[in-house]
Amino acid sequence: MRQALIDAVRCQPRRILDLDCGTGSMTLMLKQAFPGAEVIGLDLSPYMLVMAEYKAKKAGPDIQWRHGNAERTGFPDACFDLVAASLLFHETPHPVSQAIVRESFRLLTTGGEIVVLDGNQKTLRQMDWLNDIFEEPQIKAYAACSVGAWMGAAGFGAVRTEDIWWVHQVSHGVKPISASDSPASAARGVWQTTDTPAGGDERRLARSGVQHISMTLKAVLFDFNGVIINDEPIHERLLEQLLIEENLRPKRGEFRQFCLGRSDRACIADLLAIRGRIVSESYLAALMVRKAQAYQEYLQTLDPLPVYAGLEDFILKLRGAGLAIALVTGALRLEVEEVLRRVGLAQYFPVIVAGDDITASKPEPDGYLLAVDRLNQFYPELKLQSRECLAIEDTPAGIQAAKRAGMQVVGVANTYPLHMLQRQANWAVDFLADLELERVRKIFDKQVLTKSVGEC
Repeated sequence: MRQALIDAVRCQPRRILDLDCGTGSMTLMLKQAFPGAEVIGLDLSPYMLVMAEYKAKKAGPDIQWRHGNAERTGFPDACFDLVAASLLFHETPHPVSQAIVRESFRLLTTGGEIVVLDGNQKTLRQMDWLNDIFEEPQIKAYAACSVGAWMGAAGFGAVRTEDIWWVHQVSHGVKPISASDSPASAARGVWQTTDTPAGGDERRLARSGVQHISMTLKAVLFDFNGVIINDEPIHERLLEQLLIEENLRPKRGEFRQFCLGRSDRACIADLLAIRGRIVSESYLAALMVRKAQAYQEYLQTLDPLPVYAGLEDFILKLRGAGLAIALVTGALRLEVEEVLRRVGLAQYFPVIVAGDDITASKPEPDGYLLAVDRLNQFYPELKLQSRECLAIEDTPAGIQAAKRAGMQVVGVANTYPLHMLQRQANWAVDFLADLELERVRKIFDKQVLTKSVGEC
């Protein structure tokens, strides 16, 4: 399957970037196919990169491994001849995928190529049952789109997509000579990386108006459902009961699709809307109250509450490190405060942003941005900025919300498998106790690159 990506390359690249390289299997194949080229593997997950580096050392090839974001890599313009991505876009929100394609255009030299191996979008559209087998939250949106269309919109020419059997496809595009006039050339904005450039890159970035700014970790912001308390199955049962009381039939899989990581307001509204039920704000509020009362009553039957093991020890570690702590959730405040009171954690969360405080649900960043404002009110001397915060989330919607707010994110595999979170979060762990706080702080203490708005 991966050989199909290499077979699609038409140039003899001197410098190759493998986006979202994972454990490096595709990166190794690229280096073996083009041994004279400089090959760089980029991934968001430090854990994946450790495995990739280990694998490369065993195999022998000289490959560079970089920790970074595929849609904001931090590399200079026109510095690669080939950008490759394999099995990335089907598990990535399509606006992010499009941003990655635009970033690839920026990175490529004139005549450079982008090659993307992924699931066959045509097959996924025609055989909808496949979307239910692959429990990837973005796969239906991916199937409805076109990688080739994304390439064309970014400015690539000679775009083509070929089927690889019926399961996969390879899409290929070339950066044309008129690249400087393309839409992608103008689509420049604020971007950053956790790595510091060296040598000539430093001078090129300086001429471009890019500056170094310091960044340090000052605050940790927790999600609630699926991070503090293991209550997602409870919410699923209560929502199913609410639909039945409304003479509506629950459907398998819709809780994961519409509700995980989102507020009750957004979840209930969407569950009704897909059934053709559009309700008034007052009726929606009444449904939320009914569900909240049912949740409270159910919790009274539980002793102890299903909070995650090791949580208090982790919080004490954060407090010992002098970090501010807050909670950002779509759950209602009365639910959150009751749980925190019962398990003895209320004193650790001086700032709570709950579903009552905002109308926009995750993946919108509103809750996280409000939490930064409230932490600055509570600790005026902190002078906190979003980039100095670490969010702890368990769902793609929550991860997206924190990233849109400009924060780095730890994904905890309480609700989704670790491999899915590794593709989306900056760090992914099975348990909070596994998070190496000192390593995270060291990465925060590195410089980041930024470009002023006036020069975008």
